[in-house]
Amino acid sequence: MRPAWYPDWSGATVAVIASGASAAGVPIGRLRGTVRAIVVNNSWQLAPWADLLYAADGRWWDAYPAARDFAGLKVTAEAAAAQRHGLHRVTVLEGEQAHRISTEPGVLGHGGHGGFQAINLAVQLGARTILLVGLDLQGDHWHGDHRPPLRNPKPGKLALWRDRLDAQAGRLAELGVEVLLASPGSALTAYRRASLEEALAA
Repeated sequence: MRPAWYPDWSGATVAVIASGASAAGVPIGRLRGTVRAIVVNNSWQLAPWADLLYAADGRWWDAYPAARDFAGLKVTAEAAAAQRHGLHRVTVLEGEQAHRISTEPGVLGHGGHGGFQAINLAVQLGARTILLVGLDLQGDHWHGDHRPPLRNPKPGKLALWRDRLDAQAGRLAELGVEVLLASPGSALTAYRRASLEEALAA
């Protein structure tokens, strides 16, 4: 059953704005009022006007209390954090299907990282075009390292996450979703690259 809080973005273009270093060099403000936007973790600071903030880890919500004032939908994958901070909640898959884009409403493919899960959420909300911003899956965050107890991914982990997301290109195409990579520093190889201007004109 579709969660009651899910907005209907049928046919929409949705920007997924993650935390790779390239996000700081993209004119994200041009997206405002033009597309729907999901921000992942600290990238709400780049686009506080976004429609939805997704942060799977409950510890992140504890570490960044200012994010709780975000005006849009606030979503996590951790039950305790959802209850503690008044957030909407999804669940993520485990086992053999964990790293596959899910069409079951409210249940997301894991992929190992919030960017994958945010893409899956955009699909479930009805996106027909997804613009990836800051989905570098290499290098550093645009905001620097998280402080403990939050962890920062190592290069090997980022490579694994890249491969998992690249492997879903065919699945996304089968679902009728076009994915455009507007992250000039991204290590992804399975998606068409476009500048933000080109992506908005597509």
